[in-house]
Amino acid sequence: MPLYSPFPLFTLVGFTIHSVVMLSIAVRLLRRHSSRAVIYLGVGVLAYAVDFILITILFFLFPNTITKTHIFAFIASVLVPIGTLFLVLSVSAVNPRHEKIGWAVFILGCMSVWYSYSEVLLKLKDAMKIEYSYVHPAYPLAITQSQGIGGIVGTAIICLFFLYQAFQSTLIVRNRAIVIGVASFLLGVSSFYWMSSTPNMYLITHTVGPLGSIILAIGFFAFDMPRESSGSNSKSS
Repeated sequence: MPLYSPFPLFTLVGFTIHSVVMLSIAVRLLRRHSSRAVIYLGVGVLAYAVDFILITILFFLFPNTITKTHIFAFIASVLVPIGTLFLVLSVSAVNPRHEKIGWAVFILGCMSVWYSYSEVLLKLKDAMKIEYSYVHPAYPLAITQSQGIGGIVGTAIICLFFLYQAFQSTLIVRNRAIVIGVASFLLGVSSFYWMSSTPNMYLITHTVGPLGSIILAIGFFAFDMPRESSGSNSKSS
């Protein structure tokens, strides 16, 4: 069994970019804003940041063991979906009338997450029968859809939300919203990486991913970003 993913240096660079960008954005959101919607968004992005950081560390610094496989399973089946649920909660909290619906979805989603995780644990109970995915020799095939779909759904929510705000609302700066929307779309496409089964799919999706993260960083850091309390929520860039 090989120790690393199919293209180790390529993967390391891409995941490092994801980790740095997601962590930086999460810290910015959680430090500079006080509204519940933005805090939920920050927590969701932080979950994704922890996901990338842990996976990067596990991919390259620890031997491939059944314990490592179980950690991957927890990250993909619990951490990523809960991060996605916080993104849903963030969007619902923009309008106070919808926040209760968001919490209902969040609670039901958490119940579904734990049920799904218990199903994954049953599949991993017999270590001799575990099938491993293409992306890493210790990454179980049973969780590739959880990891991929969690990322696709979360980024789709953010993409649609920011593009909606860019053209229909005055909540945030239009140019930033467009950039973040495009970046989120690219990150959604890149989430198909986890379901890669061929070198071409692996390389294409993993090229799109870091590009999406870089554009996302531009959206959050290359524009003026006043504090919410300043009341300067203008559509002009």
